[in-house]
Amino acid sequence: MNMDEHVTIAEQMAISMSHLLEDAELVQLGLMSPLAQVAALLSAHRRGDAGPAIEDPSAFTVTWAPRSAALTCSDIAAQQGSVRRFEADDWVAKIMGNLTGRMRQFIRAAQIDITGGINTLYLPTRDGTRRRIAGLAGLAELADIARPFLVYLPRQDERTFVQRVEFEVCNPLDSHDGTERQIILVSDLAMFRITEQGPEILSVHPSTDPNEFAARTPFAGDYQAAPQTPLPDPADLELLRKTVDPFNIRDIEFAVGEERSKLLDRLIEQESGFV
Repeated sequence: MNMDEHVTIAEQMAISMSHLLEDAELVQLGLMSPLAQVAALLSAHRRGDAGPAIEDPSAFTVTWAPRSAALTCSDIAAQQGSVRRFEADDWVAKIMGNLTGRMRQFIRAAQIDITGGINTLYLPTRDGTRRRIAGLAGLAELADIARPFLVYLPRQDERTFVQRVEFEVCNPLDSHDGTERQIILVSDLAMFRITEQGPEILSVHPSTDPNEFAARTPFAGDYQAAPQTPLPDPADLELLRKTVDPFNIRDIEFAVGEERSKLLDRLIEQESGFV
């Protein structure tokens, strides 16, 4: 799925997402979020010593050491460069509460709606049933401290970006301290902002078809007036392809069926010599 002859949608999204992490002090990785991992590591590589620390929940480590993205051995890679390792209860009880407004994390939602409601537990299927998924531990706590709250959708459609989620796990716009909050959503079509005033289009990706955008977007945004998402800088593309994600784990979230199985097999074989 190409945006043009040279840039894939995975690359466009990863680089766009990385720029939204730049001014965080700490970026928390997801356990099974390859695209978010790539974006976080790209941001850290780009900023060097001034970049955000990376917290990896698979290894409960914090590190500033640059590394390449990995799928099957990310916890091992994280431990090699870590400056501190935590236990889960220490992280939740002693650390997270002190990170309000200082940390960010991209969440892949099963569904997000135009009011900011997020569903990470049930994915609606084409036949009208619901499929239970793993969800995300600590999402309510994260929603309270990660500002802005960041969400991504590798496939924005009528099931994932909706008028109202089927099961609301949390809503990051529900403020308990009186502060105004916002959600930034990066999808394969565009970038959006959701506030208490409603959703708005921040930018539309260069490859997005107007009719497809209208069919897959649950509100009547002014597509024509929206700016175009900038194409990635060549230096970012080189850093992404050669250093941060040489194995292309960024592609796994866009692959389905047999294509996904083959990609996973290739990644497992490539990463066998990672450490």
